[in-house]
Amino acid sequence: IYGPAWRIARMRAAAKRLVRKVRRGPAQAPRAAWAGLVNPGLAGRTDLTERFHRSGYMPAAVSASEALTHRWLLSTGLVPHAFEVLDKAAANFGVEPRYPFWDKPLVEFCLALPGEEKLKDGFGRHVLRRAMQGVLPPAVQWRRDKIDFTTNLVNGMLGNHRELLDRLLISDSERIAPYVNLPAVAAVYDRMLRQPEQATLPDVQHVWRAVSLSLWLRQVEGNPA
Repeated sequence: IYGPAWRIARMRAAAKRLVRKVRRGPAQAPRAAWAGLVNPGLAGRTDLTERFHRSGYMPAAVSASEALTHRWLLSTGLVPHAFEVLDKAAANFGVEPRYPFWDKPLVEFCLALPGEEKLKDGFGRHVLRRAMQGVLPPAVQWRRDKIDFTTNLVNGMLGNHRELLDRLLISDSERIAPYVNLPAVAAVYDRMLRQPEQATLPDVQHVWRAVSLSLWLRQVEGNPA
């Protein structure tokens, strides 16, 4: 359905999983990208990594169909989580967000579209790109990449909130110790301070999540920052 490139990617992913399994042994589960952020004791007691992989597993019968994949993605817990995060972030600035792409008739229309209207000639969102003919410049209409906000996020965090980050992640880090792998987060934060231009998106997410957790715990405990 997705063409030879998709099948090659699936074969490469399967080969990488096999190599990891041979190197690590059959008893060790694949390591999630965020695994280093979580306190190892907490992750072990709650079987967190295995639960994460199990909850995000897409059955092969689903992944072989664009329509079923679309429906499956819309039904995951990531969707309500994203809405909660975005709504709370907007509320802090007195903004009431709108989500035009989540208009119910539009969602139903997109789910009903055949796969070739979404992925065609190597372009995703093909029906939307065609709809923008004469509205957007061709360079924008047919672009393949996305804007990387990592640099802006790093500059904003360090330029506007450095004192808060130092306090939550260094001087008062014990509050999040039961939940967060402090050495890993400290190493990421130190790397971000020393080489902000080389910070990766996972680095930024680790710092942001650790700080958000600390602020939330303060709110719950009645001790706001």
